[in-house]
Amino acid sequence: AAKAATAIAITRMSKSPFPRFASMMQPGVWCFQAVPWLVWAMSALATFLLATWFITSSDSGTLVIATMLSMGDDHPPRRFRIVWGVAIGVVAALLLLVDGLQALQAASIAAALPVCAILLAMTFGVIKSLVQDSSAVPAEPP
Repeated sequence: AAKAATAIAITRMSKSPFPRFASMMQPGVWCFQAVPWLVWAMSALATFLLATWFITSSDSGTLVIATMLSMGDDHPPRRFRIVWGVAIGVVAALLLLVDGLQALQAASIAAALPVCAILLAMTFGVIKSLVQDSSAVPAEPP
């Protein structure tokens, strides 16, 4: 049965618009079908890595928010980090439960719009201050 499934997968890949890529993938298809526990191991590894990335990103985000709330303190109160971490997690979970990934993407875009306006204002301010600062320095004769 495994040989038949491998033959079917190879046949499907040979009809690929990218035959060179399909021929490179043939050993991989055989490997996953010949060693069933490898599929589980790779899935577990991918899940672990994604969870680690998500947790690290969330921790960094809550640290930034808590630092800003505590007026730049390098070691903000733990309660700020806990409250913001829980709030971010609850909002993400609710968006995923209500409408799935599309709701999460729409919320990300909606939240990014005000940030974009702030960044444009900051860019204008930096350019304005650079122009004013350069005019304050007298030009040296060549």
